[in-house]
Amino acid sequence: MEANRIETWKAWVPALSAQIPRLAAWLAEDESERAGRFRFEGDRRTSIVSRGGLRLLLARRLACDPAALRFTYSQYGRPELAFPAAPELRFSVSHSGDLVVYALARGVEIGIDVEKIRPMKDAPAVARRFFSETEQRSLAAAGPDRSLQAFFTCWTRKEAYIKATGVGLSTPLDRFSVGVLPEEATAILEIDGSAEKAAAWELHDLELEAGYASALAVRGHGLAVSPWNGLGPGVIG
Repeated sequence: MEANRIETWKAWVPALSAQIPRLAAWLAEDESERAGRFRFEGDRRTSIVSRGGLRLLLARRLACDPAALRFTYSQYGRPELAFPAAPELRFSVSHSGDLVVYALARGVEIGIDVEKIRPMKDAPAVARRFFSETEQRSLAAAGPDRSLQAFFTCWTRKEAYIKATGVGLSTPLDRFSVGVLPEEATAILEIDGSAEKAAAWELHDLELEAGYASALAVRGHGLAVSPWNGLGPGVIG
């Protein structure tokens, strides 16, 4: 993997039915148990693809068996490689609906998020509770024709950022603001009221299949983001 490039991958879960046993065989006990706790088969398959696919992508870069990878977890639940040691390798995973997305990089903090766009009657209430005043004003300006897309654009950008920081929802979502509308910057606008803090970050919208929104957050500037790579049956083998 090039040091100045971020790789993005996507997996369409229904297309990987035949590969589920192979992916599941690579999982650690805790990952298998987590997948098994899901009530619905579709959710179990998504969990297996999410973790098994991540193991495959990391193992190929580290020249090891996917099953040999070991992870530790921070107090906020962020996974990090314990074995083999690869402190420069960063990764992030997200899934929604039938899609799983991954981002990998060297030496920079990254976070990726994907959301299936779906009607949400409680979207205004969610925005009032979790979004900053700046973001709420932008959503109000979007109007009914753009409000749903704007909501999920905001949500994925915010989720990508908090994943990249590694502290997750321990950071209140209204303590930072992102651009929401197409005419606004694809950027973090301010963090704790500081534009200077926000300037250390980049945001990228990632185009996906119709009906999905995805965003990538990067601490740093000037890194190229690859077009989507497909994690399909031919890659898994």
